[in-house]
Amino acid sequence: MRAFILFAICCSIILSACTLTIPTGTSGGGSQPTPSNPNADAGLEEKQRNTGTDKLITELGMTPEQEIKYNRIISDHQSKVAGVQANQSLSDASRRTQIDELEKRKHTSIKAILTPQQSTKYDQLVNESTKRDPVVIPGRK
Repeated sequence: MRAFILFAICCSIILSACTLTIPTGTSGGGSQPTPSNPNADAGLEEKQRNTGTDKLITELGMTPEQEIKYNRIISDHQSKVAGVQANQSLSDASRRTQIDELEKRKHTSIKAILTPQQSTKYDQLVNESTKRDPVVIPGRK
């Protein structure tokens, strides 16, 4: 049982680390925002769209304003998770607890920027993504 818990924690950390990877390339021929542009961090949103968040944005039908807020929430979440993962003084259980709390805050923040219809759809998408087949470990019943 202990080995399974360690395996689950390691998988969670790896999955979290995968969400922290942001590609450095851009997806197209658009011009980069200038520093005088109030949306100067739009390059960050473009990078995050390349990581798969564009599917969620598209499925929820987010407005450009919602999209910017959403990407800021994701960016903030990723930096906080990275901080927790880098904190070597935390036990694995404590690290997992803190990351779970950050996930809850992220979902609450995202739902706060959505319309009621988008929020319902978001809940459905989150529930679908958390449904996974049980892990089968060879040699175990």
